[in-house]
Amino acid sequence: MNKLILTCYSNIIDTTKEKNQGIRDPGGIHNCSYRIVSYEKSNPEDISGITITIIIEIAKKGHFFVDGNKRTAFAVAKTYLLEKGYILEIPEIKAADSFIRDLTKYESKITLKKAKNWIKKYIKKNRKTLESHIIDQIIKNQENGRSYI
Repeated sequence: MNKLILTCYSNIIDTTKEKNQGIRDPGGIHNCSYRIVSYEKSNPEDISGITITIIIEIAKKGHFFVDGNKRTAFAVAKTYLLEKGYILEIPEIKAADSFIRDLTKYESKITLKKAKNWIKKYIKKNRKTLESHIIDQIIKNQENGRSYI
């Protein structure tokens, strides 16, 4: 998980050419990875819970990077789902952006249960190979001017 987080962050920074970049807390990333993997081992069937845990740990609790924490959290969550044979199909990207911003606010009113239920609606079984999905997503993002998977 640690390597996945750092790879997603690096790809986002490289793609967006962020001026404010850097890792604030490398040890925190390691601890965050441990908490995510521990949750996954305790709840292996709870795909929506694992996905939300990834987002919360990276974007809300951790804030390990100078910039790009929410984008990294979202990219890690989507990549995790792809590795497990799922995809995250959110028809309106603004809905995802708004939800993640609300979820990761310091005093967010969104409970873990509500967050899991929200994201569960958009998690679907993946019918494509991981590689073909990533290629399709990269092309789609380039066409739309976005820099994350």
